[in-house]
Amino acid sequence: MVGLPEIAPLPARVLAEAMRVAVLGPRDIPGLPEAVATQLLFEFEKNWSGVLIPVNGENVIVHNTNHLPERQESNIMHELAHLLCKHKPARIVPPGRFPWASRSYDCEQEEQAAWLGGCLQLPRCALLAALKRRLNNPAIAEFFGASVEMVRFRRNMTGIEPELARLTGATASMVESTGPKLRRKGSKLAATGLILQPELF
Repeated sequence: MVGLPEIAPLPARVLAEAMRVAVLGPRDIPGLPEAVATQLLFEFEKNWSGVLIPVNGENVIVHNTNHLPERQESNIMHELAHLLCKHKPARIVPPGRFPWASRSYDCEQEEQAAWLGGCLQLPRCALLAALKRRLNNPAIAEFFGASVEMVRFRRNMTGIEPELARLTGATASMVESTGPKLRRKGSKLAATGLILQPELF
């Protein structure tokens, strides 16, 4: 179980550690030539975000360390979501129709991982708690280590605005326009198990 208050951020690497998933950048991969790592991080930087790889019964996430920190959080959460959803790993398709190897793509699995990844990074209950404290989108993004685009996405997709209006309408005049400031504390998991509560979504 994740022992965090509803407003606490859940860093992707903390969740990965609890799930016993190693998180590596290209330069952390043993034996990978520096030339290949450089290609991945610079020449092909815009072509990939992360990948989940089973290795000897364990799971490893290799992610693009040249992305912005908030994008890295989203990338890692996306790959962890694949694991939590028990998705089948993508297949490497050898050269044939195309002159290069490619990876199979399952649209349904990717949509599920994108949705759950967003829920993990910015749960509905945490978003509502932050909005009740009258934090704006940039402040929410900074606090949860997310992008402003992710905050907008979650606000739009959770249908949270009508509920927020009901909760804050009666007391809006009593709240200072600046709102309280939140202090981000280091968070730890209470146990290595994981239980996803319905209010995450």
